[in-house]
Amino acid sequence: MVLPLQVAQELFSEDWGKILKEKIKSFETARDKLDHLTKNTFKLNLGEIFINENSQLQISLESFTGFEESYNIDQQTSDLPVKIVLKYSVPESSEYIIPDSFSRKKDKKTGKNLELESLLHYTQIKLPVEPYLRFIDSGEYTHFMKEITNV
Repeated sequence: MVLPLQVAQELFSEDWGKILKEKIKSFETARDKLDHLTKNTFKLNLGEIFINENSQLQISLESFTGFEESYNIDQQTSDLPVKIVLKYSVPESSEYIIPDSFSRKKDKKTGKNLELESLLHYTQIKLPVEPYLRFIDSGEYTHFMKEITNV
């Protein structure tokens, strides 16, 4: 996923890390009160950032699925069973022009390009929160930005 520079700088800033840590505490408190079945589907929407008039980035915290949580237990990691989800979405009423030649998979009734329609509808990235927060705290993003801007 490619993010505008201003959005990326915000998502990897120390201030955002502090805000996220507080949200995670609230998320864990609410999650701990749920039964076992609901606990692994719990989601907390944090907000949305409008990238342009045709698209937005939705940010949420979500519980690990039962499989993800079992995998972490098997790997003996003590990471929180929480992930941050960045979902890029384009509204149905989008004005994007989709080239006919993009894919062979077309809807027989509408002629729409199924793969591109699916891609434009949403793309999401799921990151475990602890490694994400460690990356923010490490300052590596700032170092990376200095390296590429001083070239």
